[in-house]
Amino acid sequence: MKKPIIILITVLICTGIFAQENGLPVIDMHLHTYTPQNYWGGSDFQVVDTVLSSPSDQAGHLESVIQQKKKYNIVLTYASGNFEALDIINKTYPDLFLPSAEIWPTKELLQDKDFLSTLEQKIKNGEVQAIGEVANFYTGIAPNDPVMDTLYRIAEKYDLPIGLHFAPGPPGSQFTQYPNMRLEYANPFLLQEVLIKFPKLRLNVMHAGLPIFMDEMFGMMFMFPNLYIDISAQCWYAFYGKLPLNDFLKKACLYGFGDRIMFGSDEMAWPGAIGLSVEYIEKTDFLTEKQKRDILYNNAARFLRLSDEEIERHHGK
Repeated sequence: MKKPIIILITVLICTGIFAQENGLPVIDMHLHTYTPQNYWGGSDFQVVDTVLSSPSDQAGHLESVIQQKKKYNIVLTYASGNFEALDIINKTYPDLFLPSAEIWPTKELLQDKDFLSTLEQKIKNGEVQAIGEVANFYTGIAPNDPVMDTLYRIAEKYDLPIGLHFAPGPPGSQFTQYPNMRLEYANPFLLQEVLIKFPKLRLNVMHAGLPIFMDEMFGMMFMFPNLYIDISAQCWYAFYGKLPLNDFLKKACLYGFGDRIMFGSDEMAWPGAIGLSVEYIEKTDFLTEKQKRDILYNNAARFLRLSDEEIERHHGK
């Protein structure tokens, strides 16, 4: 009986690394990038049964991210950072990242003419090609607050993808760094009026409202066929995210929503989270190979409107 068991284990291991070995491309729809001044890593992080290490400085962090991208054939990364951080990746790795403006909105910021003028100018220059992660959840602004219309209007005007945070934050953070954070602001139902007001908005619901608002997310995906989600952080951060994600993916594919689920790592300061996230998708036994490819690449390629030439290049053609 030992020989069949060994064969089975070998098959499972090979299946888990299939995408890397045969060069199938991956698009990561959620990663954070920094300047030397605002990089906050350097401390290891215990996640479930794995300890993720964190580089001590921004340069080391970016280099470790590049290594993970090469290992898992991540051909494009939706990289969220401030203007200075985006300048760094645009200069050093112009073809590997989609530079996206990370915004922590306040009512003052969204009415700041200088900030908005700079944002639009960088969009026109191609230095900013997407918006998000928009962290209104953390700053205590509901996604349907009229002040947010400023960002939606810019995204729609320039036909840019935009990603908003829809998930719980770190436990207890209402009492520490995010006193205005409220769980109800992660309810996808709050996007209903937004999507009606801005019907051409290319919106990615980052984290998919999980693990709290699963049914609400399904309802919104049913009613708004142009609404996409990413499953970032849920793949690795904690059992509270990972176990509900299993249920979510099974139901989403059963309901016919599998063509709008996008892979994301939400790598912050621990580059190893990228590999954990890719391997989670690759090793699931309840997704077909087509469903895995849709999540890891095809859906994001459609959402980002990649050209046929870009897709062929990503596939080595």
